[in-house]
Amino acid sequence: MFRPPERFAPDVEAEFSLHSDRRSANARQTGLVLLLLIWLSYFGWDSFHGYRNEDFRSALDEVFALRLAGMACIVIAGASLMLWREKRRALDAALCFCVGSLYLLSLAMITATPFPYNYLFYFICLPLILLFLFGPLRLESRLVYAMAGACLLASFVFLVFTETTETGSPKNILQFLTKSLSYYNVAALLFLFSFSLIGCAVAVELERSARAAFARERQLTDRNARLAASERDTKVKTAALVKAKDELRALAEQRNIAKSRFLADAAHDLRQPMQALTNLLGAARHALEAGDRAKCDSLLAMAQDASRLTRTSFNAVLDISRLESGFVEAEYSTFDLAALVEEVAASFRLGAAERGVALRLHWKPGRLVPVHSDRHLLGRVIGNLLSNAIKYSDPSRESRAGIVLGIVSLPNRVRLDVVDNGLGIAESDWARVFNPFVQLHNVERDREKGVGLGLSIVNAIVTLLKEHRLDMRSRAGEGTRFSLEIPHGSAESALQHRPEITRPPGAMDLSGLYVFYVEDDALVRGSTVALLDSLGIRHEAFASLASLETALPDLEREPDLLITDYRLPGGRSGEDIVRTVAAAFERVPRLIVVTGEMQALGDSAWLASGRVLRKPVSPDALASAISALCLEPAPEPLLRAEPNPVGAHGSPAATPRSEAPSAERP
Repeated sequence: MFRPPERFAPDVEAEFSLHSDRRSANARQTGLVLLLLIWLSYFGWDSFHGYRNEDFRSALDEVFALRLAGMACIVIAGASLMLWREKRRALDAALCFCVGSLYLLSLAMITATPFPYNYLFYFICLPLILLFLFGPLRLESRLVYAMAGACLLASFVFLVFTETTETGSPKNILQFLTKSLSYYNVAALLFLFSFSLIGCAVAVELERSARAAFARERQLTDRNARLAASERDTKVKTAALVKAKDELRALAEQRNIAKSRFLADAAHDLRQPMQALTNLLGAARHALEAGDRAKCDSLLAMAQDASRLTRTSFNAVLDISRLESGFVEAEYSTFDLAALVEEVAASFRLGAAERGVALRLHWKPGRLVPVHSDRHLLGRVIGNLLSNAIKYSDPSRESRAGIVLGIVSLPNRVRLDVVDNGLGIAESDWARVFNPFVQLHNVERDREKGVGLGLSIVNAIVTLLKEHRLDMRSRAGEGTRFSLEIPHGSAESALQHRPEITRPPGAMDLSGLYVFYVEDDALVRGSTVALLDSLGIRHEAFASLASLETALPDLEREPDLLITDYRLPGGRSGEDIVRTVAAAFERVPRLIVVTGEMQALGDSAWLASGRVLRKPVSPDALASAISALCLEPAPEPLLRAEPNPVGAHGSPAATPRSEAPSAERP
């Protein structure tokens, strides 16, 4: 209760002092005005008692002088309060000077006034002045303690020399001590000490309350500031979210418009060759009915070209859709870039030669160029860039004839350059060439130059591949150079995973092969069976896994090849077909999966070394895949038949059969 409260940190204490002075300014002004009024009212008190008491009248002049001096002290303190509002130390000093001076002047009046008037008339002034010190003037409790101590010390000194029943003043120390212990002195000092003790407790409590209120206000201010800042942040974030939402909505609308435009262009480009194919097939049928075999052959050849263009356009549209749908994921490995470029270039040499365009490979022969990428997707990029260069090369420019493929090793990357001698691209059109269905130099929409999706596919694949970068440099009339930067790979890994490419020496006779074919679509199944018949391939065709399981007990010859769709009726898949056939003949068959699925086929362990062909598949591509698989050695027999997972679902597993030798097998 009596201990002064702890001060704040220096910076906070300075803020509290300024805050306290501002809040207590009105109380101090009111206190000084009230003190001045009380002090002035004592002039009447003095005059009244001077008139009634002749003994008191002799000290009246001295009392009036002291009273005037006290009034001057109060005026000086009021002026200081008005002038030094922001100067705490100076203001506290002025108030302490005022209170101390009034207390000393009151003690002087008690000393100058004869007994008993001094104690009757003026002793009451001492606690009255202390009352202003403890409350209205709002001084710091430590300063109040100091002033109260000084006032008590002054009271002890002055009251010893005050006239009481002992009229004489003390002449020595013994008399001084004796008088200081007199009844009036002891009673007066006990009263002043008790009053000061209570007053100091009040001053401490006032300061503690002021500091607590300041701390609460400061916390509230900080909390309000944080709330205001949080509100501002919320408004900013809300505005940002609204803006982002608007941007996303605008972007979605733009993408919808772009998708609609893409579908419209794709439908247009697909309708053209489909219309031609429909017309040619109708004309070929009429020619066949009329017995004109030569005309029928010519129309069918043209129909094949239209079918090829339809298939090319359709596959390109599907590639763009797959790449933009997010179903395609890159499968990274380390391999030899030079071997991949040679492999891709080999498949384009015949087409380039037909157009009179030469392919020139520029790098050191036999040199290993290890890169880290997706071999299949990177091959697609190189193939599309090479196809684009062949279509737009100018064979008539003998000085710069041909297409150059170059590999340049950089410190951390490998750069593949594809340079053609075509018409080039103006700088203003560089960004447009990567948009779907854009062909700058094919205004007449020559189908032999593609449909304008090759570079769109390249851009989508490069975006999918990490740390890959595609750059294009071109000028109108000077050809085009595409530069593809690929991350380096480990030479050891490239050698370890270097593929052994085996190609058939020429067209292979497929007659006599025995094939299991599973396809649920009747139209696709019928057309494929007709193709197999035309190639001389013996076959068993099934519409579902159930029909295959029904026929397996009566089939004693092991198939040379299994061709199946992936998605089948009843929730079955090509994986179920493979496991059923493998369980029946105790051998994993050679496999070709012909599917229209866009996403990956799940766990690829069941595929083993099988091939996956995406619909639509050309007859030549299917025949080439069959030929390539027939060059591979026959699969090793299983040590024991694997459990048939289909049987586990309720269908009986196929009975294993021994392979029956046949003279018809190649």
